[in-house]
Amino acid sequence: MMIGRKSLVVAENIDELASYVAEELTKLSLDSVKMNGSFSLALSGGSTPEELYTLLSKEPYSLLIPWKYVHVFWVDERCVPPDDIESNYRQINDELLKRLEIPFENIHRIQVELGHKQAVSLYQRELQEFFRGSEPEFDLVILGVGKDGHTASIFSDSNYTEQVGNYVSFTMANYENRPGMRVTLTFDAINSAKNVIFMVSGSEKAEIMKKIFHDKQKQFPASYVSPSKGSLKWVLDREAAELL
Repeated sequence: MMIGRKSLVVAENIDELASYVAEELTKLSLDSVKMNGSFSLALSGGSTPEELYTLLSKEPYSLLIPWKYVHVFWVDERCVPPDDIESNYRQINDELLKRLEIPFENIHRIQVELGHKQAVSLYQRELQEFFRGSEPEFDLVILGVGKDGHTASIFSDSNYTEQVGNYVSFTMANYENRPGMRVTLTFDAINSAKNVIFMVSGSEKAEIMKKIFHDKQKQFPASYVSPSKGSLKWVLDREAAELL
């Protein structure tokens, strides 16, 4: 279904949502590895992707996806130690990566424990090296949406600023009393991707989804996600889509 320029897929529930995205990821990874020899994947933390990561860590996806050719990046990270319960690295590592055979050098985490300035600099350099100085054309970026319309770690009330050519930024925002200092991919990085998929679930997201899908003034950060050349899909469960 198309609403404006947005491609919308409505799943019956969170399990069906995760299965749909797993199938998309499998197809994209196989095509990319066949064409280019690798697959670059940027992942987000949060509750909605948990089902996806659990699904991907088991058969058949643990066997179907060519994991040894997959390069995993993080969309954003809180400025906490990598073993902290609030760490996106810890979540994705526990739920997915440590259950798969992915080469260590294919894991490109944001090293926030070094301090936010160095973390931004190192991650920017890592993206430049991996994409050979070109814009970061991730094969797939998976995003979520907060109840306030934020995505990645880009919030309406944060100190987020973006400069041309900068693909990583430091932000500060107070959201649900969770760590406010964060490092995030910028819109320039996200919108350079070949494919972007939003995963949104739950009735508590229905109101913000209604606003985003009719947000002509771009009041919400998620509204700024619009790949310049790539594909954008919103995959919602029925509860999140109930007001659309």
